[in-house]
Amino acid sequence: MCKVISLHLQSAVRFSILIFCIGQIFCQEPTPQPSPPPPPASNVQFVNAVSVELVDLSVNGFRDYPGLVQASRISGGVFPMLDWSVKLKPSGPIGAKTEISTKFKLGNTSSSTIVLVGDFQLVKDSSGKEKPRAAIVNISNDFKPREAPNRLCVVNGCPADTVTISVPGQTPQVIEPMEQYTWNSLPSSLTAVVNVKGKAISLPMEFVSPFTGVVVALFNRGVEPDYVLMPQASMHDLK
Repeated sequence: MCKVISLHLQSAVRFSILIFCIGQIFCQEPTPQPSPPPPPASNVQFVNAVSVELVDLSVNGFRDYPGLVQASRISGGVFPMLDWSVKLKPSGPIGAKTEISTKFKLGNTSSSTIVLVGDFQLVKDSSGKEKPRAAIVNISNDFKPREAPNRLCVVNGCPADTVTISVPGQTPQVIEPMEQYTWNSLPSSLTAVVNVKGKAISLPMEFVSPFTGVVVALFNRGVEPDYVLMPQASMHDLK
């Protein structure tokens, strides 16, 4: 009888151990898996400083902006891509020669301001080939250490006029048509003066974090010079 009881006790102990082991298997915490890295992302904003009334803009073949008026601005957004393709042409029926395009690649979490300039008149380059007088200018929103704390970039989109820019404490700069110039390490507020076609244009501006960069694009509205201003901030500063 004692032997039978002993065998029953041994079986009960084995069964309890088995149940305990199975419970340990099912109760064990799963090994945490590493989170997948975030997808690549970049940010682009647009400034329309063309010297024609309306243009059609196409971005990466999936987003179109028809009939953009002068001085219009398109604020940026976070897009899951680093490769960009931009096409620009005057609105309405035109010849194929007047369309311009560009492609560029941004670094991950980088951002840029794209300035559209020109009047699309066909002119001959140094090789004698005709091309539209227009450009798609890519200006990075990201700062280099030497550019802090504030930065001003002026793009002369006047197709045939040289401009002179005066910034307080800086040497006046002459900017040729379709060219640009950048001032770094500027105070938090200033007034720049643009001289073009015998006309002085005052540009008061204030740099407020995170927008520590400003792009000013000059263009012709009819026969009169005009400008559009766009603040800049990197994706890191906007977080």
